[in-house]
Amino acid sequence: MQQKRYLHNAILLCFIAVLGLVLAPCSKIYKVKVKYVNKTGSDLKGLVIGGKRIGKLDNNAETKYLAYNAYHFDSGLPDEAAEAKIDDQKVGSYSQFFWCGTEKYKVEEGTFEIQIQKVVEQDKVYLYLAKM
Repeated sequence: MQQKRYLHNAILLCFIAVLGLVLAPCSKIYKVKVKYVNKTGSDLKGLVIGGKRIGKLDNNAETKYLAYNAYHFDSGLPDEAAEAKIDDQKVGSYSQFFWCGTEKYKVEEGTFEIQIQKVVEQDKVYLYLAKM
């Protein structure tokens, strides 16, 4: 009787171990958390930053903390692609001009609050990300 119980427990333990190995890649822990605050002076529609679909973000509104695998910076400035619509006009990311690359790095852990600002350059509007 005791040998059956021991065998049963051993089989159950092996099953749990195999299940853990199978599910481990599915439960990724995100160590970078980012909150965005819209300081553009306009409502943003269809907002996407760093591949995360945020959707509508009203002027002066903020998101909850969003999880990322990693977050990119250049010379201490956020360097993630951002796009949205302002007054039905598609607006791209000002960071596309961060082309030098000598100070680019990524962080894989941390919590950040980022302001979304509006920059006008040669009559074209861009989204500019700045750490708060």
